[in-house]
Amino acid sequence: MEKVQVKKVHGHIRQFPIGISLNPDATKTATRTPLAYPNHFLVKRVTNAGTVRFKTRLLYLSTALRQHRIGLEEVDDGIWSVFFCNVLLGRLDERKALMTGQLGVTHVPG
Repeated sequence: MEKVQVKKVHGHIRQFPIGISLNPDATKTATRTPLAYPNHFLVKRVTNAGTVRFKTRLLYLSTALRQHRIGLEEVDDGIWSVFFCNVLLGRLDERKALMTGQLGVTHVPG
């Protein structure tokens, strides 16, 4: 028979095999290295709402990217490629306030 330890977790009694760490800070100690983009990229942090501020506009990307950094690279006059790591998410046309590509077509309000 396996030995277990009984602990109260979030108001509920749970049984864990001996040796399992119940330290709530154990997962917080892992550090995430920030994503590195080339120096010519414009780097923005995505908000908890999934948006980034681009010039005078608010651009919705995705809540899946919240608190991550994205990179924007100007590829033509007013046309920007939007990257997460090395993945091209789409293109942003700042004149039309329109994002097209992997994220679909998103109108940028404003």
